[in-house]
Amino acid sequence: LCEQKRGKDNKAIIASNIMYVVGQYPRFLRAHWKFLKTVVNKLFEFMHETHDGVQDMACDTFIKISQKCRRQFVNMQVGEVTVFVDDIISNINHHICDLQPQQVHTFYEAVGYMVSSQTDTVAQKRLVESLMFLPNQVWDGIIEEAKNNPSILREHDVCKQILNILRTNVRVCRAIGHVFYVQLGRIYLDM
Repeated sequence: LCEQKRGKDNKAIIASNIMYVVGQYPRFLRAHWKFLKTVVNKLFEFMHETHDGVQDMACDTFIKISQKCRRQFVNMQVGEVTVFVDDIISNINHHICDLQPQQVHTFYEAVGYMVSSQTDTVAQKRLVESLMFLPNQVWDGIIEEAKNNPSILREHDVCKQILNILRTNVRVCRAIGHVFYVQLGRIYLDM
């Protein structure tokens, strides 16, 4: 259908409608792993699309699917080498590189829902640490620099980075729940 239409607007509308319909059938997605994985990978592609509204649609559909199909992402699926959430986290920088901060927060929350469904506590803690690696790296850099030069905390860009990191933490905490104490304990003393 997308191939038959001309113009970015028409293709974007068709893609959005397809993803909307797909998101309405979580039972089908849960029952058909390969299709679910294909849909999610397509959403990751849409996250790089600069056409108006496509990235929002991709992030909104991603969180919707993550909430309704969360266990499928942490369970080993037939024919897979690793669980899909590990793949998502290891490529997170690539997935979010073109997103706006609010969309990044949504992405992290979506992955947080996946992590929350992990029943093995040790694996869940490892996933939290892996998920929060990038924000923690930026956080550590700011804290380290602030120790040498506290005035950087007054800079607009630095304040914006801190705000985005804290918002990411809030969204992930909301999704994961009590196991988030692993992350909270890591950044608490810095605050």
